[in-house]
Amino acid sequence: MSDKPFEYDRKRAMKHEDFENCIVCGRGMMHSGMPIFYRVTIETMGIDSHAVMRAHGLELQFGGGPLAARIANAMGPNEDLGLPIGDAHKTLLCHDCATGQGTARRSADVMYVFGLAAERAAKANPEKADG
Repeated sequence: MSDKPFEYDRKRAMKHEDFENCIVCGRGMMHSGMPIFYRVTIETMGIDSHAVMRAHGLELQFGGGPLAARIANAMGPNEDLGLPIGDAHKTLLCHDCATGQGTARRSADVMYVFGLAAERAAKANPEKADG
């Protein structure tokens, strides 16, 4: 019998050393008493416009619309349409900052969190930030 109240994916679980303070308020994950927090990965992505035009052209050849998009996806080369730009930033948000409840004045803006996470990553890896 497990002491866990539910089944979970062990690969995604977090150990003590994986925890850090909230990226927005700097407090611990349970400072408000709420046992829920958010692990967020933010990536900047760019569109490959030439690949999108090719995919859209194939969709139009199949008549356009949702069914044509599925057929074009199955028949086409399945190119990458969204391309990562730079590194992904992983961070933690406490429940209050993520939802705007409790002590948070408002919920955290995605780009604000991205900026904070990028700064934290640069401080943790200064050699990568320089070059």
